Amino acid sequence: MMVLPVVRSASMSTTEKISITLGRVELQKAKTLASRLGLSLSTVITDAVREHVEAQARKAAGLAVVASFTAADRPSEKKMQQLLQLWNQPQHPQEAPSRISPGRKRRTSPTKRRAG
Repeated sequence: MMVLPVVRSASMSTTEKISITLGRVELQKAKTLASRLGLSLSTVITDAVREHVEAQARKAAGLAVVASFTAADRPSEKKMQQLLQLWNQPQHPQEAPSRISPGRKRRTSPTKRRAG
């Protein structure tokens, strides 16, 4: 038996029309956000669903990693608090290295040449 790959044509849609129920307040906020961002309501809702699904997948992956450790391999409560403090510190971007060699200074404003 021969298996052929499925080729999508331009006329095949990658979306599906559905009917959902949202609270009035949430719907109004979503519409306002879509308008402010210049996006369709469908795009805003699709993005929100995608982000939620991805967050749940990350959470499940993290729980799977934690479950792979034995109780003896897990950090103590004190060590967990230290790690959380470390991980929750604001990140400062590293300064870009200067392209000017250390012995040479960059002019900040044009200087006038003195007549000799």
